Amino acid sequence: MHFELMTPRIYELGGRLPSDIRKFADMAACPDAYLPEDWKDPKSILKVLLGAEQCTIRMWSEVCYITIGKDPRTYDLAQRIVTEEVEHEASSWSCFMGGHRVIFDADSLERDHAPRNKPV
Repeated sequence: MHFELMTPRIYELGGRLPSDIRKFADMAACPDAYLPEDWKDPKSILKVLLGAEQCTIRMWSEVCYITIGKDPRTYDLAQRIVTEEVEHEASSWSCFMGGHRVIFDADSLERDHAPRNKPV
């Protein structure tokens, strides 16, 4: 969804995407997710996915920080992505915690920090 949301905005701002998908992926702020060594352990996979979600939240939070008050359209798009990623992170935490619900405190989102969670 991030790609579909941000691609038109990139072009509206006069940017363009690299034609080589590998170069495009290499430019990403977050590393590629990988299959962990202990790939048969669901918790190992969830750790990788959770790390990916947390990196994405930090990156898009930085976009929000950079654009707030300067570019409302980009800020709104980035904020939508952050909200969605926090929901993904909560879901990953729920699976990781054995199905227990975890609520994330939106006020705890700080620049360059992952949200603090509160088990319920």
